[in-house]
Amino acid sequence: MVALCFSMCREIGENHEGAARTQLKIIESQPWIVTAELKSALIKVQTLFKDAAESLFKDSCVRQAVRCVKMAKLVTLQLHLLSHGHSQRVINLRPAEVLTTILELPHCYQVFVVTEAYDFSPDWAEVLYKKIILKGDFIFLEEFKLYRPLSASLFEEISKKLTQNRPPNASHNLKKLLHHCEDIYICYKLAYDHKFFDVANMLLQDSKTSSYLNDRLIS
Repeated sequence: MVALCFSMCREIGENHEGAARTQLKIIESQPWIVTAELKSALIKVQTLFKDAAESLFKDSCVRQAVRCVKMAKLVTLQLHLLSHGHSQRVINLRPAEVLTTILELPHCYQVFVVTEAYDFSPDWAEVLYKKIILKGDFIFLEEFKLYRPLSASLFEEISKKLTQNRPPNASHNLKKLLHHCEDIYICYKLAYDHKFFDVANMLLQDSKTSSYLNDRLIS
């Protein structure tokens, strides 16, 4: 009896997920115009994905349930954007549209909602380069740090992109970004490469970093 109950939960969950995806296809087939009907349809999709996740979790269908949770979050984000006057579409994206879309989103948590829903692994150096170096959005950086560490390689990749493109007024943002680099040697190296000699000299003169840097530079 218990096994039958769990089997029914799985079937119910799969039916809800199927219904939600059918609704998304119907929305996709229509022009993207923000209307009360669109919002109502999205609320229905949101509810279906949530119900699907709940039923699937009951039958320990974790992977399917998590997939539905991610989709429910995506639809919730879409509703949030629409309710705040933003018509940007985040549902029904094609693979080629995901990167462009996340670069237009104002908040880092929104970027992660989208990337997780589409199982998309962006070039984070590219994202940070465009958000921080080109736009100077350091609030985005602070949010990003809550999700992922700022590795030394990330700073190096961002530096390369700046060197290749040389956009005006972007060096100031890189200099500011280097204050978030915890790898002292990489921070010094990039500061020196970009002629931020005040930053480089400060690291050489600081008692907390000078010995380490001198050892690295000699070796």
